[in-house]
Amino acid sequence: MSSVSMIQGRCAGRVAVATAAGLLMAFAGAGTAMAQCDGLWPATFGNPGATRTNGTSANIATSLLWDRDGEGPLPAQLVVGGTFNTIDGQAINNIALWDGSTWQAVGGGTNSQVLGLLPIAGPNGTTDLIAIGSFSLAGGTSVTGVARWNGTAWTRVGSALPSGMGSAQVFAIAQQQSGQLVISGRWGSSVPNVAVLNETTNSWQGIGATLNQSPNALAVTADGSLYAGGPAFTISGTNVGGVVRWTGSGWERPGSGVNGTVFALRALSDGRLAVGGTFTNFFAGIGTPGRIALWRRTGPATGWSELNTGVNGDVRSILELSDGTLIVGGAFDRAGSPQRFASRLARFNGTSWSGTGFGLENSPAPAAAIVSTLTQLPNGDVFVGGLFDSAGGSVAQSLSVWTPPSIPTFTTQPDNTSVPPCVPRSASFTYQLAEPTFGITWQIRNADTNFNWIDLVEGDNTFFGTFVLNATGTFSNTLTLDRGGANWEFTTQVRVLATNDCGTTSSRIAVLSVSGDCSCSPADIANTDGEPTPDFSIDNGDFSLFFTSFFLDETDPERFRADIADTDGLTNVNGGGPDGVVDNGDFAAFFDSFFVGCPLP
Repeated sequence: MSSVSMIQGRCAGRVAVATAAGLLMAFAGAGTAMAQCDGLWPATFGNPGATRTNGTSANIATSLLWDRDGEGPLPAQLVVGGTFNTIDGQAINNIALWDGSTWQAVGGGTNSQVLGLLPIAGPNGTTDLIAIGSFSLAGGTSVTGVARWNGTAWTRVGSALPSGMGSAQVFAIAQQQSGQLVISGRWGSSVPNVAVLNETTNSWQGIGATLNQSPNALAVTADGSLYAGGPAFTISGTNVGGVVRWTGSGWERPGSGVNGTVFALRALSDGRLAVGGTFTNFFAGIGTPGRIALWRRTGPATGWSELNTGVNGDVRSILELSDGTLIVGGAFDRAGSPQRFASRLARFNGTSWSGTGFGLENSPAPAAAIVSTLTQLPNGDVFVGGLFDSAGGSVAQSLSVWTPPSIPTFTTQPDNTSVPPCVPRSASFTYQLAEPTFGITWQIRNADTNFNWIDLVEGDNTFFGTFVLNATGTFSNTLTLDRGGANWEFTTQVRVLATNDCGTTSSRIAVLSVSGDCSCSPADIANTDGEPTPDFSIDNGDFSLFFTSFFLDETDPERFRADIADTDGLTNVNGGGPDGVVDNGDFAAFFDSFFVGCPLP
C-alpha cells in the first residue's frame, strides 16, 4: 500500500503513514479533514464496510483487541461482532478479524448476531476468545448463545441454556476475579437470567433469584464487585432502578441508583464504575446525570458523580483511554454545558466535553444512527462500531476509526509518598510530560473528608479552612509541600492537570499518607525538654528521660519509659523490643543507640 497523508489542524495528533505491514495503521485514509482539536476521521476505512445481504442495515455491536499468543511476538488483532453478512465485500457472518490490512472470517462465523466478546486464558500462555449472542451455530458447532474460539475451532461453553419464548439470547458476559465466567440474558426460567459457569460440572447455574428484567450489561470493578445494568429492576417488589450490585447473597441498589435503563457499564482504572443509558436523574437522590454517571463504592469520594450534565441522548458504549479520558458513544448529538455538537461520539476530559467533528450519521434514518462499541487500538486510535453510514463526513458502513486529538501525555507520574505523624517534614511530587504545555495546575484534597479538589498556588495555601500549606513549584514539574512547621495529621491526595489547546489530562492520583514510627531510633524517647515525645533527634532530653525513668521505683509505671529492649539488649531495630522488664539490656541498648545517632528517614 502506498503511503497516504492526512490533513490535520492544530492539535490533530500525529501524521500517520499507513502500510500493509503496520498493525492497524491502514485505518488512515486520504482526504481526511477536521476542525480544530476534533481528532481525525479516515476517508476510506469503513467503505464499503459492513452490510447485510437482505438489504437491512448492519450493526457492529461489540469489539475488542485479541492477543492470540499472549506474551508471544504476534500483535494484537481487532475482532468485531454484530449483525452482518459481508465486510468490505467479503462474505463474513457476524464476527470478523482485522489483521491490519484485510478482514477475515472467524471459523465460519455464527448463524445469528454476536453481542459480546471476551478474551480468556487458553493453554500454554495463549488466549482464546468467547463470543455471546443469539446464535445457535458457531462454525457449524451447535451452541446456545455462548461459544469459544481457540484460533482453529469453535466449541460450546457450558451446558445448553434452556429455551424460553425462543432460542436463548445472551446479552452480556464478564469474568470475575476468581476467573469464573458470568453471563446475563434471556432464556428459559429454569436458570436465572444471571448465571455463572460451574467448571466442575461444566454447567450454567443461576446466582440469586431471577431479576425481573434481563440485564443488558455486566462489569466487575477493581474491588471484585459484580454489577448488572438493564431496564428498571425490582428487588423484593421494590423498584431500584437500572443498575444493581451482587453482594454474594443477593442483589442491591448501589447508593441512590439511576432512574432509567442502563445499556453500558465500564470498570475504570481508578476503581470507579462508569454507567451509561437513558437515565436523566438518580433513582433516590438529587442530581441530573444526563445519561452517564460514575459510581464509587469504596475509597475517597464514595457515591455517584455527574459528568458536566452528560449528553442529550442514549449512551450505549463507554471507553477509557490510556490517558484517562472517557470516550462515550450512543444516540446523542449534544454534550456538556454549554452544549457542544457531538454526533454519536463525545470525549470527556475530566471536566468538560468536546465533539469529534462531523461525528457519525445515518442518512436514510438520521435518528437511527448509534455507536454501540468502542475499542482503543495499539496506536492510540479508537475503533468505532454501530449503525451509521458516514463518519467524519465520509462514507463508513457501520464501522470506522477515529484518531483522538493530541492532549498532554504524562511520561512520568507523581508517586505515592509518606511522612511521619510527629515531626514537620516536607513531601515532593514530580511529573514529566511528553511535550511542553502552557497550562499546569497542581491540586490537593483531604482523602478522608473532602470530595473536591482544591487548586494550589505558589506560597501559602489555606487548605479546607483549617491549616496552611506552603507549596513550592506549582508551575513546574516538581511540587514540594510542607505545613510551615506543623505536623501532618491525615491522608492527602495530590494530582496535576496539564492543559493545551485541545484539552486537559489528569495525572494519576498520588497519595500522601501519614505513617511510621514517631521515633527515629530506640534512643529517641523524648523531645529536647525531656518530655516523653520523640522528636526525630537524639539529645540530652532523651538522655535525661531515660536515666530518670531507669532509676524509678519498680512499682512506678513511668519506669517503663526506659523499656526499649529485651534482656539481650535487642531493640525493635534488630529483632527484639520492649519486654516488660527494665534491666541491663535496656541500659546497653540505649547507650548503643544514643551514640549511633538518629538517621532521619
